[in-house]
Amino acid sequence: MYWYLYCLLEEAHTSISKLQTLQYWTVMSDNSSICDWRLSSQTSKGPLPPLFKKEIGAKIRAHAPKPSFAFAALVVAHNVHAELKPHITTAAEYNTECKTCPRSLCPNQIYYGQKDYFNVTCWTRGTKIMGDRLWLKSEEGCYVTQYDVLEYDGDYTTDLEYCGPESEKQDLTIEDATLKYKTECRICPELNCDTMAYLKEDTDVELTCWYPEGQMIIDDPYWLKTTNNCYVARKNLYSKPDITYLDNCGPIPLLEPEKHNNENGTSDNNKRETASRINSMGVMYLINVTVGEEYAYCRSCPEEKCESEKLYEFDQEVWLQCVTNNNPNGTWWSQTTDFCYVKNSDFWESPEGDCELVHTLPPGEIELIDHRLSDAHL
Repeated sequence: MYWYLYCLLEEAHTSISKLQTLQYWTVMSDNSSICDWRLSSQTSKGPLPPLFKKEIGAKIRAHAPKPSFAFAALVVAHNVHAELKPHITTAAEYNTECKTCPRSLCPNQIYYGQKDYFNVTCWTRGTKIMGDRLWLKSEEGCYVTQYDVLEYDGDYTTDLEYCGPESEKQDLTIEDATLKYKTECRICPELNCDTMAYLKEDTDVELTCWYPEGQMIIDDPYWLKTTNNCYVARKNLYSKPDITYLDNCGPIPLLEPEKHNNENGTSDNNKRETASRINSMGVMYLINVTVGEEYAYCRSCPEEKCESEKLYEFDQEVWLQCVTNNNPNGTWWSQTTDFCYVKNSDFWESPEGDCELVHTLPPGEIELIDHRLSDAHL
């Protein structure tokens, strides 16, 4: 029995790449190779050389079994071309970041809003987003995940060239820091952005880049991205990091975690598990209030019987980290930046008004859902 074997070999280190055509015609007899010719390492144009056809025919006749067990074999060479496109036009299905490398932690070069059209010129691999490691390089020279663009009726990996192995590298700036206060790590540097992780005081974090135009916290608009792929306010750190060692995060759009989350286990895991709720704790960001009583005792726990650790005076400004009513009387207390608790009734303002109660837990338990008011003191 005779046949020819046509081989397409790929570039090393890729599973699907710009194909180089390596053509082989192999005549087989009795399951053993008789002859093997390599014509060219490039796509062959034009017909198979007559001399080559003649040699194949001679080999077939010389090694053919008895006529009763044989059939004629005609070897025909085919030209196969990987038709690569210079670019493909697509559009962002959601707000998406166009990054300096195909990794979630890399800084942004630009971002595309929903339905913004742009051209992509090549493909590469990067952070797995919703089960897909394919990233696309735009004509702007930055990378977007394929998951964030409109569905393409084709295959980017065969229609575009591979960006090359250098495109897959991740080069980050890293600086260590420690949180001074309880902190919400958010998907973008605004208080209306969703919380990706709740972090306790004295939590060590790794910072990757800085953003100077986030929502003002007390008197500081700077936010920093962590290796947990979310942002913390600089005001929540023990000390200001030296941002000369860090990259600028670049422009940041409003992002939605349901478009990029890991609930179904198909995205790369973050370094720290996210928390779905705080249970007895409410909002975790710094707001300022004013003492409305002659004295306000700041206690070691949110109950009257707890020891007083600090005394605030009338009209004194106090900064709060979070609120709770996790006590037998259901009285609202706030934890201050001095890490002690004051009854909310001792303030002019009503800090618990910055939260929304949702009775979704068993009787006697209350889950606090983060809910900002427009007149919050931020």
